[in-house]
Amino acid sequence: MWIWIADKVLGIFTLGSMLVLLFASMSIFICFFRVVDSLGDYFVSDNLVNLKNIERIVSENYNLTSAEYIINYFNDSYIFLEHETVSAKEKELLLKAGKSIPTEILIIEFKSFFTEP
Repeated sequence: MWIWIADKVLGIFTLGSMLVLLFASMSIFICFFRVVDSLGDYFVSDNLVNLKNIERIVSENYNLTSAEYIINYFNDSYIFLEHETVSAKEKELLLKAGKSIPTEILIIEFKSFFTEP
């Protein structure tokens, strides 16, 4: 009788400790991916002089103003700019319908921004 009770208590203890380890592992996993995800955010200052070069080149080559695109990502060789491909009226209709806004990504080589106008 005592052996049966001890066996059940040990089983409950084992199950409880496994659940604690499972939740701890999941928490660590979620925290890790949140940290990695936050490292992917790039900060672009608004007062960089070279932003004027970006605005000029994008305006000349793609006929977009700085309000019409966002810097999505950049690295040492390329900059990725995302812009919406529909008008404001079409965007409003799509949002009301619960649909996504179509966008395009422009990939521009960084060295083109550092040439003189």
